[in-house]
Amino acid sequence: MTGRSASVFLGSTKAEKFAVAAVAAVSLAVYAFVFLPFLPKSDNTGGADYSYFLPQLLAGYYWFLHNGPFSVPWFTPAFCAGVPYYGNMQGMYFSLPQFLTFAVGPAKALQGTFLAFAALGMGGFYVLSRKAFGMGRWLALAGSVLFLFNGFFAGRFLVGHLTFHAFMLVPLLAVCVFAGMGSTARRGYLDIWILLGALILAYMVQSGMIHALPPSLLGIAGIILVHGYLNGPRIVPFVRLLVMGCIALAVSAAKLVAGMAFLSQFPREMIPLSGFGAFWQSLIIALQSLFFTPAFDRGAAWLQNNQWFTDTKVYLPYHEFEYGVSLIPAIIIATAFFGMLANILRRRDHAGNSLPRMSMILMFGLVIVIPVLLNWYEPGWNWILKRLPVLGNSSTLIRWICLYIPLVILISMLIVERAEELRRFHPAIMLVIVAGVLFHNMSINREYYIKSGDYNFSRIETAHALARSGGTVPTVSRVVWRRIPEKQKMTRHDRNDALVRGDTDAQCYEPMFGQRLGEFPYTSLREGPTLQSKDGLLNIKNPACMQYPDANNCRPGDHFASSDISAARDFMNYRPFPFQLPWWQTLANWISLGSFLILIAGFVAIGVKRIRAPWRQRTENA
Repeated sequence: MTGRSASVFLGSTKAEKFAVAAVAAVSLAVYAFVFLPFLPKSDNTGGADYSYFLPQLLAGYYWFLHNGPFSVPWFTPAFCAGVPYYGNMQGMYFSLPQFLTFAVGPAKALQGTFLAFAALGMGGFYVLSRKAFGMGRWLALAGSVLFLFNGFFAGRFLVGHLTFHAFMLVPLLAVCVFAGMGSTARRGYLDIWILLGALILAYMVQSGMIHALPPSLLGIAGIILVHGYLNGPRIVPFVRLLVMGCIALAVSAAKLVAGMAFLSQFPREMIPLSGFGAFWQSLIIALQSLFFTPAFDRGAAWLQNNQWFTDTKVYLPYHEFEYGVSLIPAIIIATAFFGMLANILRRRDHAGNSLPRMSMILMFGLVIVIPVLLNWYEPGWNWILKRLPVLGNSSTLIRWICLYIPLVILISMLIVERAEELRRFHPAIMLVIVAGVLFHNMSINREYYIKSGDYNFSRIETAHALARSGGTVPTVSRVVWRRIPEKQKMTRHDRNDALVRGDTDAQCYEPMFGQRLGEFPYTSLREGPTLQSKDGLLNIKNPACMQYPDANNCRPGDHFASSDISAARDFMNYRPFPFQLPWWQTLANWISLGSFLILIAGFVAIGVKRIRAPWRQRTENA
């Protein structure tokens, strides 16, 4: 369908809007059709890493039943005979999946979260393309569908990496950065968008997306640079992003400080940081995983210094290479570079000086080379990375490839948008892209997720249903210790389910202690009742010692003393127990509470102002 025929067919702007909504609805319906059968599958099994997050959601539900939704669950007895809960950076008590679990149960919570964030990602990318970059409806729609079907979000969700769901908020965060700029934006909304951006960033922290947050922010920086290249460089978007970040840091101070306290007692410097043996290998892995198929085979052959292994070779799991945005953006970008780039994107800034534009190109080049550099293994370079904050505590940095996902889609659609000779074909181009993406995703082989999704949801779902129907929350009354062989610790997926029986597994699944619990302080832990006393100690750990040992005069791994049996009972029943917070955690708690209340008050004040403005204007006119 050509642009002219499409225009005749649609007939009006209203009809165009209806067509956009219809295509978006069909795309989202296909998305649900393709992926929801994995959440869970027909035999009630799902991704292996849900063995970590579903029990966590159930433990949060147990806490909620006894203490309400706003009481902070600092610790939980459900895993490892007692561990920090809120201070675990992968903890997600204050998140949509947890709140939905309160209402409808874990499986439906996963489905609701998946569809909600898929829709937010698609809608956010559409608004970003339209409002910030002035893109036409058809290409904005095509780009939003490409972003919807990116392999990173869906692949992570299918395998059970629940904390990555907030990645789909990246386009909406970018919208907040640009709101109030440009002729198409309403400057009166400048203030509320800053608050919304801060809230999005705070949610990313609270929902546990700590691993993907730095590349996501760097990706937004890349989007700002693209905008500066096309419209003239401006410092305002970076300032706005910085302001949002400062507000989000204040709102999230309690979790971040608690997380750093926990991490300081169990630093992960001992975990090797993997990479690919040459810079060009790292580049090929990124390009193949983005535009073709996940580069699992090449990754297995080229990976070095890795802790993941089988009996024969080192490897990263297949889902670690899922970033696909299809071949469409690659074809468009390659075509532009080899023939159309000069005619499509060459522009001077308003002063006629090309130096600012060149600076945008250089900074953008630095942004896009960072993920490749981080995944290049060279002993000296690896030594530096292991000594950097955040990066040094990682086992792999391949997830930084997600930085490219919104960038390559946006750039490819902008290239087509600015090709004057293609303008009348935009509706047809959109239909081809959307049809190709939908067909590809409906026909692709997802055997890996079928075979690897062997965690059984049934125990957690049944326990949730029993508690919801009025049954009591199981008291954690026994430590179980099955002494799982080393080679099976990474494949045994029912370890954390012990909470449904009122047990807590000594050989739990908790990455904070290393992939095989190499750093877990067993000390005097033994199989048997949690309240059994031996040598003046109960058979359950005091988790405050793992997070705030100095403030509580103990060491990480210490148990409750027999004299503290009342506190231990409260702990085993998912209730608060007395412990000491250091002054810096108390200060962070007050900063978070105060900042959150101010943030909410800001939303309310702006809303009241917007409601009163039309009424005041009508009164003055009368």
